[in-house]
Amino acid sequence: MNNQVWRSPKCKTPRKNTIRKLASPLVIAGLMAAGQFQLIPQAIAIGTAADTDIINKATATYNDPANPGVPLNAESNTVTVTVAEVAGLTNVPAGIVDENGGSINSNDIVNYDFLLTNTGNATNNIEIPFAAITNPDGNLSVTGFLVDLNNDGDFDDTGESNSGNPFTTDVTATGIAADASVKVRVVTTVNSGLGASEPVAIQLGNTPPNDNSAGTQNQSYDADGTVDDVFTTATTPVNGQREAAALQSSATSQSVTPLALATVLKTRAAYNPATPATTDDTITYRLDFRVESSSPNSSFTPTNLEGTTIQLSTAANGSNPVDVQRILVSDAIPENTELTNTPPTAPVGWKVVYSTSATTTRTVGGSTATAPAAAVWQTVAPASLASVERIGWIYVGPSNVADSTVSGPTLAAGSATTGDANGFRFQVVTSGLTAGGTIANIAQAFGETVGDPNNEVVYDESGDQNPNNFNDDDTPPDPTGTNYDPVNDTGVADPANQDTDNNNNNTGTGPEGEANVLAITPPGAILNGPLNQPGAVGPTNNNDDFVNKSSLALEGGGTQTATPGQTFNPAPVVFNNTFQNPSSNAGELDTVRLLPLAPNNTAVPATTPVQEATDIPDGTRVTITVGSSSAAYDYDNATGYTYVASSGTGPNFDGTANTLKFDNISPGVSINYTVTIDLPAGSQLSADRFSANGVSRAGYSVPVVAFVDNNNSGAFEFSTTPSSNNDNVFNIKIDRLYLGHLALLKEQRVLNPNETVDTDWTTNPIADVEPGQFIEYRISYVNFSTPSTTGSSGNVTLGISNLVITEDGTTGTFVPGGTAIAPPGNGTANNWALPLSTPSTTHQQNTSATLGTLQYFNGVTNLGNLDPADGATVTRYVNSVGTLTPDTAVTPGTASTYQGSFIFRRVLN
Repeated sequence: MNNQVWRSPKCKTPRKNTIRKLASPLVIAGLMAAGQFQLIPQAIAIGTAADTDIINKATATYNDPANPGVPLNAESNTVTVTVAEVAGLTNVPAGIVDENGGSINSNDIVNYDFLLTNTGNATNNIEIPFAAITNPDGNLSVTGFLVDLNNDGDFDDTGESNSGNPFTTDVTATGIAADASVKVRVVTTVNSGLGASEPVAIQLGNTPPNDNSAGTQNQSYDADGTVDDVFTTATTPVNGQREAAALQSSATSQSVTPLALATVLKTRAAYNPATPATTDDTITYRLDFRVESSSPNSSFTPTNLEGTTIQLSTAANGSNPVDVQRILVSDAIPENTELTNTPPTAPVGWKVVYSTSATTTRTVGGSTATAPAAAVWQTVAPASLASVERIGWIYVGPSNVADSTVSGPTLAAGSATTGDANGFRFQVVTSGLTAGGTIANIAQAFGETVGDPNNEVVYDESGDQNPNNFNDDDTPPDPTGTNYDPVNDTGVADPANQDTDNNNNNTGTGPEGEANVLAITPPGAILNGPLNQPGAVGPTNNNDDFVNKSSLALEGGGTQTATPGQTFNPAPVVFNNTFQNPSSNAGELDTVRLLPLAPNNTAVPATTPVQEATDIPDGTRVTITVGSSSAAYDYDNATGYTYVASSGTGPNFDGTANTLKFDNISPGVSINYTVTIDLPAGSQLSADRFSANGVSRAGYSVPVVAFVDNNNSGAFEFSTTPSSNNDNVFNIKIDRLYLGHLALLKEQRVLNPNETVDTDWTTNPIADVEPGQFIEYRISYVNFSTPSTTGSSGNVTLGISNLVITEDGTTGTFVPGGTAIAPPGNGTANNWALPLSTPSTTHQQNTSATLGTLQYFNGVTNLGNLDPADGATVTRYVNSVGTLTPDTAVTPGTASTYQGSFIFRRVLN
């Protein structure tokens, strides 16, 4: 039979009749049991009525992590969309059973169950070779396997065992009906002598990539002569024989593991701006080190710390290094700085070391380390301190162990340098910062757990109080309790991709460590940024740092439903900011004013595409408040902001200029203020602005300038020609309001029964979808808010937490016999799981999500998070994605550029 016949218009009616004779409703369930959609030719009975619209859209709920008590929502666009013998096979994990109960331990008998399902539309045989059973980790001994041919839950029937014993030869399961399953039980014994957390896995079949993904299910049998495939063998299906594989893994019982817990701390102890130039500022850092005596996680018990291998030289040029074991605290010299001649300090029992090796080398490791090679440390400072890439301290103990001694001293749990008067100190001087910038720094600590047979490197980064880079929820960075990556853990701070310790006191949050960031300001400057971050730096420079917020709150109460195309009257939103006379200035600042600017003001760094005056709607009101003083301004895209009469109040309101004005601001003094953005009725959802204009114009951006009004005019007089720029001491920050910051893109495609594409991914209506064809739905999503970028710092970005995407196929209606093209046509949104004589479409297994977890529902009944069998009644899919960071590398409408997707497949009955 030629698969191309399926699309022939000349045999449309006979073809449908033939399909219905070949298929049964249960075939649908069998076709998807693998969690595999792409390669399963479909067969369906009882067809959905002709000209019926199948309509679909997705909904989502989420939070701004900074405002977790306020729910946000999103909706996607709406999409609208009519059997030869085929073989199909899925092989899915069906559970692991330890026969003596409890946790898995050495010498236990452990059974691994797999469910093989004939997902074709005809009776077939399934070949199960003994050689198809493999033990990837080598920690199990395979006794044999049993086959529950009738899937009645036991292995007692004839042919299901080898006279009561497991099979050790090949077995052919014959006469397996369409949609019927066979359970295979692999019987194993755990090898003796295994410790805790050892993997114990069984794989049945060999269908690369052998990772339980869609690519391992219902694949074309390659007949390559190997003996380790599980495959179908009977009849001559048009799509050929099929094979599938599955892997199940567990671990031996957990026990409390001894672990050295190291914490490195870092603060800026002193900052001296020296002259107004930005190339002579000195920064003194203090580091401290603890070996913890208590554990943040009950799976680990604190123990002593010993050294790890480093290369150590006693020469000023780092020559002839030897491999020794030392506890090491390391700090990469920050970019745009150099080490000064001020001698570094070390607590008692520690020695200062230097490294001129490039920071692309691994911080620790011996002479045999490769990809990358290990840094060389030297006990004598090099002749040129500018060549120092890292400064460090090694523990030599009270006896000052000789540099040539291989094994260094250990530190007991509870040891700490925090009581030392100076701790670990070093000083750097800025270089190359002719126009100001930021200095970012992070410290590292290295060692090993005493008695650890694997010599796992104990590793921590500064910025928080968590040892070993434990997560903020006290979970370890990996199951061993430490996770050093020699390629990426170079110690070079990257605040664009790392969290920061904003308070300079090791209270940062986030994975791994947090960078210590200091803004170096040019002479005569003023700083203006997010709350307590006046020196923040944006994507371009410190004139486009920002605070992002998101709200769907309605004026007068309630929450807007984010249906595409709708407009509404948002409630006002308050932004918190700080401006400062930086400590690098020699004197006070006077006549400082705050004003909102149009989004296309030439003083604001341009975006791509550029902001336009119309990006803020007419009638937007912006109110600036400092304490009891405030002033309000209304926006018109032709004239900009105009002071609202009688809105000015308080001691800092200048009634002559109609602005807030501040005098006598001493160096180092910060002033907090708020900006309230009140958008008018008729404001667009940000998702619609994103779709129309791209990421840079999705939010409502309100630049706010803090400036020294040199001629006391009350206006911000900026010119792109410096000689004409009257107000040349200024700093701009952006308060950016999003009316929702999540975009959902719904697409659909139609596949023929032979898995060829009939109609590829589209947002447009699709006509003439035939019973037996697949409708595949893809929901793509992206957090399109502005992110931090390389070199930026201090910005308030807009994350997404608790993202849950819901596909409910029962919220719409059917009116059979209507128009199949124009929505709403003969129904309303999400009727794809509503019943006609049978449900219009039926669930197919192997639903996939790139992020998060999946749950399945039949009405209000939660079916769990395992993909239900083909044909199961699934009326609702829920993808709990979790968190999304901002990502602007996205093209609206192009799914491949979005951050993630959720795909499910239905077969048209």
